[in-house]
Amino acid sequence: MINNPKIASKINKLMLISCDLFSYFFAISLAYYLSPLDDFSVEQLDFNGPLTRLGTFSLMAFITVGWIWVVHRHYAYRKPFWDELKDIYSTLFIVSLLNLALLVFIERTPSLETWLYICIILTFCFPLFRYICKKLLRFLGTWDMCCVIIGNSENAKGAYRAISSEINLGYKVKAFIDPLGRIPVLTEKVGYITEQQLFEHLDEYQKVFIALENNQSELMEYWM
Repeated sequence: MINNPKIASKINKLMLISCDLFSYFFAISLAYYLSPLDDFSVEQLDFNGPLTRLGTFSLMAFITVGWIWVVHRHYAYRKPFWDELKDIYSTLFIVSLLNLALLVFIERTPSLETWLYICIILTFCFPLFRYICKKLLRFLGTWDMCCVIIGNSENAKGAYRAISSEINLGYKVKAFIDPLGRIPVLTEKVGYITEQQLFEHLDEYQKVFIALENNQSELMEYWM
């Protein structure tokens, strides 16, 4: 169990990046095994073609991880499962087309079988390995984040239900805060703390969700 949020965050980022790269290279390795092309044969006379293909596929692996990192920001922010899956598949689709275009451009006889195998394998193993990685991080104690919800009414209840339903996000609601100073009973599983207690133990909470009502604009400005 790692209690330092900064260290845990770095471990999570490093593990997710490593997992995604491993997924891609696993797909490449398995595709080469299944492909009819004998790229790794000792009897291969011209080794430039196989090296070019392997280099092209490897380049796409780093482009994929870089795109997910910079554009979709999966390694810095957490998204619901279906939003994350949509980002993954859209990225894989774009990079696969780019990979195909590059193969056609640099090779007279592009290795379409290997490319197709990689695409099919990635479709399954990329999100699967990502899921397993998060399970491992949760087992290590670095994935779950303690958080608090500011609010005492319907929006707070809705926020709690939404957060609790997305287990893969790793958010663990530990307390509610009523900005008006009352003690609400929104759920028996989560306690109540005051504003003062929040600031006294702010380092214990890695995420704060503001779930105030529409008619509480002044409180919204105060907490924002």
